[in-house]
Amino acid sequence: MPKFTFQLEAVLRHRTQLEQQRQRALADAAKYRKVIEKLKERHRDRWLADLARRELTESDEIGMQLTHWHSDDAPDAAEPNQPVDA
Repeated sequence: MPKFTFQLEAVLRHRTQLEQQRQRALADAAKYRKVIEKLKERHRDRWLADLARRELTESDEIGMQLTHWHSDDAPDAAEPNQPVDA
């Protein structure tokens, strides 16, 4: 009977060690996943900031072109209440 008890204890120790290894592996995988998610979030934030900058640049350019286009058509931008000679 003591031999059986010794073998049972050895199996239990081995299984406990395996369980601890699996728990550590699971914890490591969770940490890795969290890091990857954070990197994806940072990449997305940078992409959105870049997109906003590009859109702002484009809208500024459009505004400048429209202002230039309207100033060429206007008789005198300094006197907006004057009648236009046709």
